[in-house]
Amino acid sequence: MITVICGEDSVASRDYLNQALKAHTEKNPPAGGPVVQSITAAEAIDLSLQDSQPISLFETPVYLLENASKKIMRKGSGDLYKALLILSKSTEITLYIWESGMSKRDIKTADLGTLKEFKPSSSIFTLLDQCYPSNLKRFVADFYALATPTTELFIHIMLTRHIRALLAIRLGEIPPRMQSWQVGKLKAQASRWEAKSLLDFYEKLLSIEVQLKTGMSVYSVGESLTLLSCYFL
Repeated sequence: MITVICGEDSVASRDYLNQALKAHTEKNPPAGGPVVQSITAAEAIDLSLQDSQPISLFETPVYLLENASKKIMRKGSGDLYKALLILSKSTEITLYIWESGMSKRDIKTADLGTLKEFKPSSSIFTLLDQCYPSNLKRFVADFYALATPTTELFIHIMLTRHIRALLAIRLGEIPPRMQSWQVGKLKAQASRWEAKSLLDFYEKLLSIEVQLKTGMSVYSVGESLTLLSCYFL
C-alpha cells in the first residue's frame, strides 16, 4: 500500500506525514528496531524484488521514500516507477512517498496509491501579489494576517520561489510551464522593480535559508522577512 503526500504547501504536507508516521509508531511500538524506515530509490527497487516482506505479529513494515518524482525521468517508465508499482500492490508493507513542494500535476507518482495534496491558501497568493516597492503597508498587513510560527517557513519558501520567477521575467526569461496569463501578471509586477533591487532581495531571501540551516540566524523567519520587506518595499 502506498500513500503519496504532496503539495506546494510543503510545511503542511510534512506535518501530515509526521503525524501519520507518529500515529503508526504509537499503534505499533518498535520491539527490536525502527518501525518506520527511510529508504533510497535503490533500496525501494531492491524491496520490490524480494519474494515476500518480513512480517511479525506485532509489526507491519513501514517505509518512507522522499522526492521519488525527481528520480523518475518519465511517468510510467523506469526502474523506480516499476518498482513502486509492484510495491503499491503489496498488502505486506506500507510505503509513504513525500514529494516536497510539488503539486499533483507535477509529480510522477500520483497514480500509485492514495494521494494527499496540500495546496496553498488563496491568502498566500494575495501576499505575493503585494510584494513590490512602495507597497510596504499593504504587504506587511497581509503578512501579519497570514504569518504564524508554523506558516512563516512556508511563506518564505513561496516568496523565494515567486521572487525567482519575477527575476527571471525581469531579465527576459520565461519560467517553464507557465500560462500566458501568469506571464502577463508577473511582467506587470516585475516592472515595478529595479533589476538590481530585485536581485538583491532574492539573494537576501536565500541568505535567510542558509542562516536557518547553519543555525546562524538571530531572528525568526518572520522577523527576517519583516526586516527585508521594510528595506526593499
